[in-house]
Amino acid sequence: MAHASHSQTDVTTDVQIDDPEGGSTWFVTLAGSVVFAALVLAISVIYFAASNRETDLRVIDERVVPLEQMRAEQKQLLADYARIEVPGPDGKPVERIRIPINGAMRAIAVELSTVKPATPAGGAAK
Repeated sequence: MAHASHSQTDVTTDVQIDDPEGGSTWFVTLAGSVVFAALVLAISVIYFAASNRETDLRVIDERVVPLEQMRAEQKQLLADYARIEVPGPDGKPVERIRIPINGAMRAIAVELSTVKPATPAGGAAK
């Protein structure tokens, strides 16, 4: 087998190669950075706006309707008289009367206004 000898020649130059126009390179670099940052910001805004809109549609709006219906039913229960049956201590149903909350508050206020304040255990305060 014959080996061919390869001679390597070092090509060295004493001249430093610089960018011929430094100002245009800086301009292109800065403009590219600004365009890239604006593009990333725009894509982020578009993504998160769509994500938030989808979340609002799926999560928030679906819960509002049943919640409003439940609140309306509860307010109606608080405003109406009714006879209801609840289980008693022995397990037998006991009939109770439900009165509107405003009527109940008036009845409690009248009851509390007729109660005399309790005196301390040691006698009257001096």
